[in-house]
Amino acid sequence: MTFPISQFEMLTHPVLVSDTRTADNRLYRNRNQGSKTPYYMFEFSSIELDYAESRKVAAKINSYHGSLVIFQLPNPMISLKSHTGLVVAKAGSKGSDTITIGGGGSNTIGAFLAGDFIRPNGSAKAYEIAEDASTDFLGEADVKLTQALVQDYAANASVDYGDDVEFQVCVDSYSAGDITPQNGFYAVHDLVLIEQL
Repeated sequence: MTFPISQFEMLTHPVLVSDTRTADNRLYRNRNQGSKTPYYMFEFSSIELDYAESRKVAAKINSYHGSLVIFQLPNPMISLKSHTGLVVAKAGSKGSDTITIGGGGSNTIGAFLAGDFIRPNGSAKAYEIAEDASTDFLGEADVKLTQALVQDYAANASVDYGDDVEFQVCVDSYSAGDITPQNGFYAVHDLVLIEQL
C-alpha cells in the first residue's frame, strides 16, 4: 500500500522552511544535508473515514515508525502545467537558484509556471519554480527557483515536472481523533510530513 494521498486534504500550501538551528539540533527533526538547507513541510488532514478505512490508514502511517522511515509522497499540489521529455539543458551548479531546462517547446511563452514543482533525475530534492519562464528557439529556459540547488545536476538528466514530481519525506507529527455520530464511527487523521534528503 502506497501513501494514501487520496484520503487526505492539504491544510496549507507546502511551506519552505529555512531552518537556522545548528546542524546537531536540526538533524533531530530533519536529516537534510548541510546545516541550513531549506526543506518543505506538508500539513494534511484526512477526510472522515469509517472504521475499516481508518484502521488501514493508521496502519500505513504507523509502518513509518514515526520519523524513522523515509518514503515518497506524490505531489499533492494541482499543477498549472504538464510536461514530458524535459531535461537539464546545461549542467546545474550547487548553490545556484537557477537551472536551465530544455524540452519545453520552441519559443513558448510561460512554458514553466511559478508555483509548479520540478525534480531532476538523481535528486532527492524537489524544487518550486519562483517565476514564470519562457523558452527560446531551442526550447530551453533559465528557470528561477525558490531556493538554491542542493547539489550539482548533469546536463541531459531528465526532469520530472508537476504531477510527476514526488517528494522524499518522513513523518514529523501524527494524531487521530474519533468521531462517533449516531449513524456510526468515523475518524480523522492529522499528519505533518517534512522533506528529507
